[in-house]
Amino acid sequence: MSWPSAYLGEVCSFLSGFAFKSDYFSDEPVGLPIIRIRDVLPGTSKTYYSGPYHADYLINNGDILIGMDGEFNRERWKSSAALLNQRVCRTIAKEDVLNNDYLYHALPTILKRIEEETPFVTVKHLSVAKLRSAEIPLPLLEEQRRVAAILDKADELRRKRQRALVCLNQLGQAIFIEMFGDLLVSKEEAVALGEVCDVRDGTHDSPMYVDVGFSLMTSKNFSRGRIDYSGAKLISEADFIDINKRSKVDRGDIIMPMIGTIGGPVVVDFDPDFAIKNVALIKFKNSRMNPEYVRQVLDGKLFKSHVASAGRGGTQKFISLGDIRGFKIPFPRISQQNLFARRVRRLRTELLRHVEAMKAGETFFASLNLRAFRGELTASCQKEATE
Repeated sequence: MSWPSAYLGEVCSFLSGFAFKSDYFSDEPVGLPIIRIRDVLPGTSKTYYSGPYHADYLINNGDILIGMDGEFNRERWKSSAALLNQRVCRTIAKEDVLNNDYLYHALPTILKRIEEETPFVTVKHLSVAKLRSAEIPLPLLEEQRRVAAILDKADELRRKRQRALVCLNQLGQAIFIEMFGDLLVSKEEAVALGEVCDVRDGTHDSPMYVDVGFSLMTSKNFSRGRIDYSGAKLISEADFIDINKRSKVDRGDIIMPMIGTIGGPVVVDFDPDFAIKNVALIKFKNSRMNPEYVRQVLDGKLFKSHVASAGRGGTQKFISLGDIRGFKIPFPRISQQNLFARRVRRLRTELLRHVEAMKAGETFFASLNLRAFRGELTASCQKEATE
């Protein structure tokens, strides 16, 4: 089925934000929330503006916002009245020809197309002129509402999966607090991490990269408690062996970024086939500490406070090996640590199941979007979207 199309400028109105003075910005809830680019995706803001403003720049709950720099994101505003700052744009459909919910679901594909067709040197910038000249498939209003209703149901199911994943991620910390909360505020049952673990780091050298070889992993490959090979450079077998003479990673070790974004420790739960650079490597000298327990402490508030007190680095933060070795870690009985680890492993199994379900859901939602704006949504698609 082929639908007619229209330019967005013919069927939408656009409002670009104003350059409000940052002198009036505050984290205190005084005045009105102000929407900056970083606030588009969450749809809320924790920054407030208490200075003069024009009512034209007021945004209301449900308005569709577009970030005009960096990643071209769109989201509905999810709070009360707020002010629209520069480099954020609000768009509203002209109700006689375009359904606002239909527009909301169409925008990601439109923004992606603009991004792919526009050359960028450094930071990506989106202009209102580009938005106005972009085309949108334009079936009759009744069909627009039908498509939007199907995509709304599928999107809500996808968001429920995302919320479930957040809750599962928080559950590990909740279990930890339940079991060891008292120890976190007591300094009597604590020991320096360097006394019970071997703390070292990866290579600081930059070996020659090759097309076929072993992965050299850096901070970007360890995040959110996971190991990701994406973007890793490859090194020769000779360099791999040489680096591993000093910092060989084994199953059960902990790897943790220590430059830039500090923390996010990962327990290596397989036999690794990579070398490391500029990350901390924590090995266990004996059975007095369980890696899962140590990982959770290093991912919690106690270690974050330790990092903040170290206060190293200017524009790029870092923590030294000495700081990590000197970190006082609570030292409960190994039987309690092992119990915690067993509970976390069961939780991780459930977490992985939800991750796979979410990936499948994201793939389905992307396919559904593609079919929607080709005019291919049938009754069977509507049934799939609700399951």
